[in-house]
Amino acid sequence: FVREDLYRSSGINAEYGGCGMTLFNADTAEQLDSLTGIHSDAITTLEFSDTGRYLYTCGKDKTIRVWLNRAGMMRDIELWSESLRAATNASHKDRLKQQIAETTARLAELAAMT
Repeated sequence: FVREDLYRSSGINAEYGGCGMTLFNADTAEQLDSLTGIHSDAITTLEFSDTGRYLYTCGKDKTIRVWLNRAGMMRDIELWSESLRAATNASHKDRLKQQIAETTARLAELAAMT
């Protein structure tokens, strides 16, 4: 695999090789997700969107694919939960709770589709 892009906000590292990609926790090197056979020919480029919510791959098969960064969403929930435990401001706590709830709901919707 070739290291290609890092979503700094959540510390997600994405690597690609051949027709697949793998997502890792950049701090611990724990593998979070792996997708194989996502292109019919080798992946040539991989990049996160500005928000980190999406991951783009381009392959020699002349296709561009857009992926929802589920691993990044799960890592965001972890980071927000840590911030929530340390937060003292009520409005900040409310915003963190809202972000956690919305992202958790979106992940549940995605899980129901697969």
